[in-house]
Amino acid sequence: TYTYVYELKDNLKWSDGSALTAHDFVFAWNRAASPETGGGYAYMFEIIDGYEDVAATNDKGKQLYPGAQLNVTASEDGKTLTVVTINKVGYWNEILTLPVFMPVKSSAVSDEAWATEPEKYICNGPYVLSKWEHNSKMLYKKNPNYHNASTITMEAIEFHLSDDANNMFANFKSDDWLFIENVPSNEINSIKRKYSDE
Repeated sequence: TYTYVYELKDNLKWSDGSALTAHDFVFAWNRAASPETGGGYAYMFEIIDGYEDVAATNDKGKQLYPGAQLNVTASEDGKTLTVVTINKVGYWNEILTLPVFMPVKSSAVSDEAWATEPEKYICNGPYVLSKWEHNSKMLYKKNPNYHNASTITMEAIEFHLSDDANNMFANFKSDDWLFIENVPSNEINSIKRKYSDE
């Protein structure tokens, strides 16, 4: 086994102002790895000691060891997170940047709407979901409780939701949207010429 120890920054907070601690990581990781949650990225935790027991299920999908936990612990004061992996992983810190390893607040996720209704959305990032017009757009506003809020210069970010590459490109060409994810296949050659520096 190999042990990784992380000291959390001082005064970390959730967007609702409550304290964020190493205990939140322990909760989130065990929740994400659990077969009961059914998360598509649960396998990402298989490198952590204890995952085998956490993931073990019978032929009906029920956990064989319901009390099993990942070998991830928080110090009593919540400042230190200790992770025991089954071996040393050279890219471990890079893996931790994936969303499945982000903390979630246990009291927030007890309500199924925590990730779809702005008034119930609690996070710890630089922006907080403020408004969500489903299938249309999302508005994120600066999180005043973010640990480094003074360095965040944009007060808000608006995301438009679309699965139509033509619509995305039309909004990009008109400067209504500053960034798009997809472009129409038949436009790729002209886009390479016209937007060669983007």
